[in-house]
Amino acid sequence: GGAGAVTLADKAPDLAFLWRAMGWARPGGRIALAMSSRLLFRQSERGVAARNEVLQALKVTGIINGSALRDTEFWPGVRGPFCVLFAENTVPSNDAALWLVSPEFDPRLNDHGRTRVDMESAVPVSSREACEVTWALKARFRGNSADRDLLSRLVRFPTLKAWWNDTLGLHEKHQGYQRGGDAGEQQDAREFWNLPDLRPESVKSGPGFFSLDEVRLPPFERPTLLRTRQRDLYRHPLVIVPKRIRPDRNRGRAALSTRDVFFCESYHGWSCARSREPELLSRYLHLLFNSDLVRYVALLTSSQYGVERDAVLLEDLERLPIRPLDSLAEAQRAQIEPLSRTLIAGPPPWSELDAWVADVYGLSPLDRETIRDTLAVSTPEGQSLAQAPPSMAEREAWSESVVIATNSLLEPFGRRLSYTANSARTFGAWIVVRFALAPPLATGASGMVPFPSNDGPLSTSEVLRHADDLAATEVTAREPDGTIVTARVAQYRYWTPTRARLFAARLIREHGDVLAGL
Repeated sequence: GGAGAVTLADKAPDLAFLWRAMGWARPGGRIALAMSSRLLFRQSERGVAARNEVLQALKVTGIINGSALRDTEFWPGVRGPFCVLFAENTVPSNDAALWLVSPEFDPRLNDHGRTRVDMESAVPVSSREACEVTWALKARFRGNSADRDLLSRLVRFPTLKAWWNDTLGLHEKHQGYQRGGDAGEQQDAREFWNLPDLRPESVKSGPGFFSLDEVRLPPFERPTLLRTRQRDLYRHPLVIVPKRIRPDRNRGRAALSTRDVFFCESYHGWSCARSREPELLSRYLHLLFNSDLVRYVALLTSSQYGVERDAVLLEDLERLPIRPLDSLAEAQRAQIEPLSRTLIAGPPPWSELDAWVADVYGLSPLDRETIRDTLAVSTPEGQSLAQAPPSMAEREAWSESVVIATNSLLEPFGRRLSYTANSARTFGAWIVVRFALAPPLATGASGMVPFPSNDGPLSTSEVLRHADDLAATEVTAREPDGTIVTARVAQYRYWTPTRARLFAARLIREHGDVLAGL
């Protein structure tokens, strides 16, 4: 009962059925329901309310998030993002938690109805955190523990929307004009006649989308529009962002205009005309929107980017954590104009821009590495690289990173981990690496890995066959002499520098006593 009082975001029928199932099931009964995974990631006020109401009324114990498997043969014919929710029909306790399991997109397996589950994508989440942190489930889907730590620091800054509206007092809408068809009542648009008219077809060819000052745009000449928006939205200086932010930032993700431009609904715009420092503010946004920070934050928080769309939405831009302009150090402010001018003149100064963004937000070199790795393998456009086998150089770099990170903690104990050059051996879909305490210990050449069994050790190939059956992505074991043997699936997403740091942290956590000689 009481389903009529709950929030049904987007009038979702599966959510209504979930509430009805609570009434049908006996108290404490089990509920398992396949439904849209949009419930997990919504960021709108109603969407968050709908998710929280479920988590507070039902003891959700686990969710298989199949969003990455949509439109594959894993579930033929299902094109939308889906999940399978498991719950007990009872009100959860204050310390309730659920397991979120997010299988990876891997068409070589998915097209045969199979998948793998990475340990970083199978994580416990407290129900309280899932309610209080609106992006908690999305960040666990598209990010790892390093991403969640970084994001938790970034979101301490105000959002662009809050800063723009509440601090700067600039309340314009950001979506451009709408033409409309026969539907709706048309508005008089003669006020906008002869303004440069920005539509996608006007800029399909030509240089990168960094500036509109030299772009020849036709004059606007239509007598009416469905929605014109306010005239102040189009006043210079302007920063204009396409609805679909390009993965390749060399083509430009935001353009600066020092003239009024009448842009259509395919773009979002920020007019800085009424701010105290119009030019500096516009160039500040120009740099931030062309940085990788927008895509990174959207990937970890957006309800749609990385779920069912490849585009960053207006709400994702407005959610960008922003360092207020008046809080920047003088040296940071002094770099804004020259960096923006160089970005427009070309070639784009990406290394200088990235270093400046890191300085503004207080990002460490490891934070920057985390951002690079996540954007490389977790975005929709990064799937090919994610599934590609790591090169020998990448395997060696991963092994070296593990050793460096581990030894920084073992050094006070006079211990040191090492690996043998070219030790990464391939076994079918797996790559095996051996780490030994230095000086190197005899490891034998039998290829045996201790594996819990009544029959004693199994061969490496047998262990990995079991791992394949369990849909695992990693197997790690410790030999009696302290040697660590790890096997990882031969896909680059598991061999990034960030994953090396996370693996090293887990080695210390799980085997630190032996490695340190305690």
